[in-house]
Amino acid sequence: MRDIALALVLAVLLPMALRHPWIGVMSWIWVSLMVPHALAYGFMVSKPLAMMTGGVTLLGLLISTDPKRLPFVAPVILLILFSLWMVVTYFFSLVPSQDNLAQLDKVLKINLFTLVTILAIHTRKQVDILIAVVAFSVAFYGIKGGIFTIATGGEFRVRGEGGFLHGNNEIGLGMVMTVPLLYYFVLTQTNKWIKRALWVSIALTVAATLGTQSRGALLGIAAMTTAFILRSPHKLRLIVPIVIGLAFVLTFMPESWWERMGTISNYQQDESAMGRINAWTVAFNVATSNFFGAGFTLETDDIFQRYAPNPAFIAVAHSIYFQVLGQHGFVGLGLYLSFWIAVLWNCRWLARNARDGADLALARMIEISLIGFAVGGAFLNLAYFDGPYYLMAALVIVRHKILNNVPRPRDVAAAAMPRLQTAARP
Repeated sequence: MRDIALALVLAVLLPMALRHPWIGVMSWIWVSLMVPHALAYGFMVSKPLAMMTGGVTLLGLLISTDPKRLPFVAPVILLILFSLWMVVTYFFSLVPSQDNLAQLDKVLKINLFTLVTILAIHTRKQVDILIAVVAFSVAFYGIKGGIFTIATGGEFRVRGEGGFLHGNNEIGLGMVMTVPLLYYFVLTQTNKWIKRALWVSIALTVAATLGTQSRGALLGIAAMTTAFILRSPHKLRLIVPIVIGLAFVLTFMPESWWERMGTISNYQQDESAMGRINAWTVAFNVATSNFFGAGFTLETDDIFQRYAPNPAFIAVAHSIYFQVLGQHGFVGLGLYLSFWIAVLWNCRWLARNARDGADLALARMIEISLIGFAVGGAFLNLAYFDGPYYLMAALVIVRHKILNNVPRPRDVAAAAMPRLQTAARP
């Protein structure tokens, strides 16, 4: 039944994507983040949905008469430069392999569709749909996982279904980023029943995030909550319900959860944490010894024998920063950090120049979401997770495609002056 339902949804969306590529973009994002075919049991499980939605969307760009424009601004240029640098480092990989090429192909497709998203979307309504697709594709697992966590008392870990968000740590970070996006719709919705449903979704998503038992996600929640309070004009009004809500949820978590979270401060006694430090050292040593880094294949016996303090403990970097550093060197890390700094700068610009409350809410909530990603990602291998890239696309669209087309008061006055002078002539 699930397979038939999914097939019917795609049968409707894909023809629409040929005429309106922005619908294809939304379909691609939904398939990429939610991975709906992982929830099926039959013929749709093995279908290449990303290839199907991506191919139809690109074809739609060629034949559709919808407007298409890609503004070459700082985040876009830096993303293109970072993509080109990854191609260069691929040819200097320390361990060339088929997996290396497959990962390059995957990352370049994500970056390409980030640019396609900016190219195909033009209106404020489409931006809100984009944010909704990103948020609810992950919130689906938050709602489902929140109910599971409450029903089981947190005894079992919440995990993802596939794609980037397949494990407990990965889905935990994805849900951390989702909470501010859900709150964005709380701020912009007027229907009280929709608001209540959104609040329930937020509460369940927070519960599910804790239910992942991910330490990185917990740190992401702490950073997100702190940013949330600092960015709000009603700080005291927010602190009390947030503290009460978290305290209420935490009282249900089992002792095993508290023991695992306690290893954050006692990391020397935790094998997983020490494995991460070992991998971080490898990434740093590789980057200092090889200008181009190691390429996408970093976790091999040969590389750890040469660069690790403990060669026997082979593990992924578990950090977006050390992941990029080890794979693409200091130049790659510089481009990656510059890209996200430019994105956050766009958040601040939009907050200062917002036309209305919706623009301000969008800027603030995306900023808080990205702060959660920046902190939680310091302990996870999610440098190329596409969720944050679509938020960057939303910012660029609003600032450089929508607001640029809205005349500012000075521009309106300047345009009206010649007409006024003509009308004043006798």
